[in-house]
Amino acid sequence: MKVMNVLDHMKLRLGMYIPVQNDGRLSDGVWMVLLREVVEGAGGAFRAGKVRQIEIWGGAKGSSVSIRCDGVFSPLEQMVAMCNGNVALSDKHDNAHGWYGGLEFALLNVLSERLEVEVIENGCWRKLTCGRGREAGAEDCLPMFGQKSNETCVSITPCEDYLKVADESPFKEALLKVMGEAIAIANPGLTVVVNG
Repeated sequence: MKVMNVLDHMKLRLGMYIPVQNDGRLSDGVWMVLLREVVEGAGGAFRAGKVRQIEIWGGAKGSSVSIRCDGVFSPLEQMVAMCNGNVALSDKHDNAHGWYGGLEFALLNVLSERLEVEVIENGCWRKLTCGRGREAGAEDCLPMFGQKSNETCVSITPCEDYLKVADESPFKEALLKVMGEAIAIANPGLTVVVNG
């Protein structure tokens, strides 16, 4: 008998967590559902007074996406716990930042070629990088002299193994715009920018 960590279990039994086709690729809409969870986390930070603006940037031909906000919607240590599937540390409500964690970031870790989270808080820059189910860890804090504002940026590059077809664009601009409009309607006063 072997006890597996969450990331290894997700890689082995992905269909227990999300809809997967017979060939191992993801069903329609799964990428956008996971992205919506990240954007809604930033919306929760807006409701907690930590964020005023969210920017959603689709990469070339919708092959990647970045979500940037003008505040910290979750401490980096909590983001590391979420990316590693440590639900015991990540699923409690963070009153300071207004974010509920869950397994979405662990799924993004497993499904992404590269998942990066950068946080600038109180004049310090920190970053975590993971993907393909590698355990995430936070880099040391680097001072950002003169940086007065706080920021968070989450960047997602999907792993081609999980796309329906190798050249699929999971983050099409039209879908990103619909998501942006929905999050703005759900959070009156929040500024949402999609692809500038």
